[in-house]
Amino acid sequence: MKIVFLCSCLEQGRDGVGDYTLRFSAALIKLGHSVTAISLNDKFVSSEIIGSQLVDGIEIRVIRLPHFWSRNKGFKSAKIWITNLNPDWVSIQFVIFAFDNKGLPFFLAHHFKKITEGRLCHIMFHELWVGIHTNSSLKFFLWGKLQMQIIKKLILKLKPSVIHTNTHLYKNKLLTLGFPAAYLPLFGNIPAVNLPTEIKQISSENVLALVLFGTIHAVVIVKEFLKEFLLYSRQLNKSLMVTILGHTGPEVSIWITSLTELSVSYVLTGELSTTKISEILSASTIGISTTPIEFAEKSGTIAAMREHGLPVICVSDATPLNLINNFSPPEGVYNYFSDSLIELLGNLHNLPHSLQIHQISLQLEKAFIENS
Repeated sequence: MKIVFLCSCLEQGRDGVGDYTLRFSAALIKLGHSVTAISLNDKFVSSEIIGSQLVDGIEIRVIRLPHFWSRNKGFKSAKIWITNLNPDWVSIQFVIFAFDNKGLPFFLAHHFKKITEGRLCHIMFHELWVGIHTNSSLKFFLWGKLQMQIIKKLILKLKPSVIHTNTHLYKNKLLTLGFPAAYLPLFGNIPAVNLPTEIKQISSENVLALVLFGTIHAVVIVKEFLKEFLLYSRQLNKSLMVTILGHTGPEVSIWITSLTELSVSYVLTGELSTTKISEILSASTIGISTTPIEFAEKSGTIAAMREHGLPVICVSDATPLNLINNFSPPEGVYNYFSDSLIELLGNLHNLPHSLQIHQISLQLEKAFIENS
């Protein structure tokens, strides 16, 4: 099949959905398909770029359109490219804030209709609307209602042959709009590298190595959580070490303050190569995320930690949504509650290292074949 992926940005290491798109493209090329990725609102280019990018050992054809172009100009260029490429499928990697800073791209359905008309269309919803939490403010509730209508209009106009999303929560919410979507799990954006056995052994025998990975959200129970972990590490006669990995955001300060006050060793890595990130994940004992557990399925960093064999603990102040009947988090992902750590750690189990991207690309391939 010939497939064109559409997303907002293709700067490697700078955009999670862009990295996802590129890795998915590489996986589908390995399966024998012809794939081109087009970024429609790319903040990292100053002119239209036609070239290729190397991902997972595969050269991927990319077309990158700058964000300062008018939407009319950008979508007109994309239409020309799609006409010339003549793909069987056009796959939209949807994030509502990717095309408008306020997340209100009222033009979107009109423009996407023009560039996908006459072709099989796929939409992957990475995000839906704001205000999903039952305790959201009136502002977010009304904002979300507008976004909901934009999404509804997009689906009605494009009539996609396949709709996917990466969380059961979003699958449930799309169904309430009247659109059945299939669940397509997320894979990590950090390919696993082989790590010398002796490094893993040193980590597991002498150190309880926590790794905090991904954007850090505001959490007030950080110190309480770390106190419990420090007590646990002393019971095991191990030293506690925390690695704060990658891009974290301003909320990292509460973790640094708490770690310093408790005299816990930590390393703040900053930006690293994917190879180095993989080495750190492989050498760690437990992964930590501040993503609320009901959104764990949509976190690329949680997926990466799980693929590296780590159990992951979600440390969040958010009240669980309970919007899905019989919701269960991904295997190996656990929710922290105050004074619950010792019991929680008794239930942890390591996961096997896995390469989920191949299996997930087979799922997408099957969906495309069955709906062609």
